[in-house]
Amino acid sequence: MKKIILLAYMVSLVTSIVLLQSGFSYYLSFQVLALFLIAGLITVSGPVLVNVRSVFIIIIIFSIFLIIKSSYFSSVVSRNSGNIILTTTGIVSYALMLLLFSNFRFKNVDLILVILQRTTSLIIVVLISLIIINELSLIPGLDSYYFLLQNSSLITNFASIDVLENDLQYRILSGTQPRIDLFYGESSFLAIVLLSCGVSHCITSRILSSKNVLGNTEYRFSIVIIIAIFGLISLHSLSSIIYAFILATLGLRGELLNKLFSSKAVMIFIWLFIILIIGIYSYDTLYHRISTIQDSSSLSQRFGLVLVFGIENYMFGIIDESTIPKVGIHNGLIYLIAISGLGGLCYFIFILYTSIYLSRSIKIRILVCLTLMALAVQNGAMFSPNKMVLYSLILLPLSCIRTINYKDNKS
Repeated sequence: MKKIILLAYMVSLVTSIVLLQSGFSYYLSFQVLALFLIAGLITVSGPVLVNVRSVFIIIIIFSIFLIIKSSYFSSVVSRNSGNIILTTTGIVSYALMLLLFSNFRFKNVDLILVILQRTTSLIIVVLISLIIINELSLIPGLDSYYFLLQNSSLITNFASIDVLENDLQYRILSGTQPRIDLFYGESSFLAIVLLSCGVSHCITSRILSSKNVLGNTEYRFSIVIIIAIFGLISLHSLSSIIYAFILATLGLRGELLNKLFSSKAVMIFIWLFIILIIGIYSYDTLYHRISTIQDSSSLSQRFGLVLVFGIENYMFGIIDESTIPKVGIHNGLIYLIAISGLGGLCYFIFILYTSIYLSRSIKIRILVCLTLMALAVQNGAMFSPNKMVLYSLILLPLSCIRTINYKDNKS
């Protein structure tokens, strides 16, 4: 019976993350279902909150800065909110939730580690399978054109069906294929899901390996990381290529190759060969993006405000509402600074510091830090159910390290 419940849970979580951006409304959606499933996993694993004083101080500092901003510059926090008090309360709730993810001890760490390792590997396999089906048109109707049109139903997409149909007609006439984004609405979000799952899988595999839970079958799980890398480079976007390089250099090293090859020379050769494949396969995309980077609207939308921000903005957030772009703030970390200034910086630095501290024992600090940064600067709000789910894939296994260290110290 327990195996059936576990299987049903994993299938539900995999489905929810694959369809993370889909739903009838913002809250009646798969992102909220996935968040509830993660909350359920935390609950049954027996959580005990630690670092209570530090968490309390950080959330109070962040809340004070945010409340002041909401009171005097409400449009910075949200331009279209009908109730700024409700919006502020929601932001603080999500901010607290994110802090808690990396400040738990669990009575049952194996449950979290095994479920997340298997779930992330299944998500990667499902997403790569969908990419292959999409690229080769193996299933009639399930292709790039279908995924383009279904984007109008995504909960975080603001393009109408008419706009997407016009885009589709233009692509048909010009002979250009829509970019691969599956059920996420944009390739960069598909890339960040693959990266998050790959890194989560890497973290859980290393922890389970150190606990001798995986035994001789570890390589069978670790092959998923290579699949994720090739899935990322198949997306032909600048962010996905960067993520593939990060995962190959920091996640793959010592994860699979050390298990298969006793010779370090052979391991280094194969590692460099994979990096070379990424470079060759992605050369055209990299050359095009770098040569036209000054015309990149997505890059300007995501990082343009960095050039506008002064010291006062990093201290107190945006105080001149006219500096907010008409299209809004498309970078979660910049949004965090915009709404809370120094409070937001302290908040995010605390999360980074905690994560780096916990990941030092499995020698994966840089990978964890870069992944959290990538999630923060990803297009979309810093605090939303979909981001919370992806953050949990990284931070919950790190909390398990705290539990393991605590038990080792007691023994």
